[in-house]
Amino acid sequence: MKAFLLTAALLVVPSPLLAHDLSILVDLSDRMVEEEIYDGRAGVDIVVEELKGFLKRNRRLFDRITIAPYGADCERKGVVVKVRKKAIDRSLMALRRIGERKGGMLYCLKEAFSRLRWDGDVVLVIGGMEGCGRGLCTEVRSIAPPRVRVYTIGFAVTGVEEMEGLKCIASATGGRFFAAADIEGFRRAFREVEKRVAYNLEIIVYKSRDEKVMDYLRTRYGYAWWADVYRSGTDEKVASTHTFPARFHLPPGRYDLLIHYRDSERWLRGVEVKEGERTRRKVSFAKGMVVIRVFDGDEEVMGVKRVPRLQWWSDVFDVEGRKVETTETFPVEFNLITGRYDIRLHYMGKERWLKGVDVEEGKTLTFKVVFP
Repeated sequence: MKAFLLTAALLVVPSPLLAHDLSILVDLSDRMVEEEIYDGRAGVDIVVEELKGFLKRNRRLFDRITIAPYGADCERKGVVVKVRKKAIDRSLMALRRIGERKGGMLYCLKEAFSRLRWDGDVVLVIGGMEGCGRGLCTEVRSIAPPRVRVYTIGFAVTGVEEMEGLKCIASATGGRFFAAADIEGFRRAFREVEKRVAYNLEIIVYKSRDEKVMDYLRTRYGYAWWADVYRSGTDEKVASTHTFPARFHLPPGRYDLLIHYRDSERWLRGVEVKEGERTRRKVSFAKGMVVIRVFDGDEEVMGVKRVPRLQWWSDVFDVEGRKVETTETFPVEFNLITGRYDIRLHYMGKERWLKGVDVEEGKTLTFKVVFP
């Protein structure tokens, strides 16, 4: 049995748009089409089998799907096949009829990158390094758009140089390399790649009206932000990430999400994930100020007083009635995430409420509360 090289490289860019494109590069060199690799089957048949399942499960997650067969000289021009989502089987069967119209791998990669919208696009490469050799990693590093991750799968790869080349491509773009010794190993690796690409829940986090939170940040004290996913109405955590935008591949159902950003957190409750669809939510951590000056008659109350016990304080509640902030110092100053709040003030056994306080980004609201 001949060992052969089968790689799957996945390049992903996070998106500010709802668009999400998929471009698939498939190796149609002679060895992939004509040689019987396992169980009397050609390598391309194994690839097509996995692609068929992947596309049928996830076709509605992508706006456009194209397949670019390669297997000629590295930069030779070739054709691109547009996949009809309702005719996936026919589109994949057409691969064998491409013949000499296939292009080179580097050419196909350049074409795929040029078609990418700024974000949210995917390029999936399946096959070997046909016609490109050891310089492919350097080429990928130089032509890949910003923030693109490449995942590589080595299927029955025995050469050390080939293996190192795949690892290099993944490492250079922040992706991951998967080794697969047989068909089952390839299927497992393909599923791992699918989890990272065909995400069905995305949370986009903003620190201000127009500025997103991107990537991750780890300090000496731990991660600065993260997102946790729970089964709705329970304490059962099912997923977590430290990278924003937060992306998850989840079974259909309802979920509660807790989003942490620096010293603040927000809940998204009852988020529904549907079969074959992508759910997107936006969360803003933009803030505004609330200042409350408290008076006892004509005299303003200042500082903190604890004798014989705490004499005054103030609490902030969100729209769901959860306490989100508190202070024991007057005048009251709260730096709050934009939204609507109820604020309760305690003073010498008495209390006052400020209901429906709307906090807007970058603005300061000032209130005067008098206790007789």
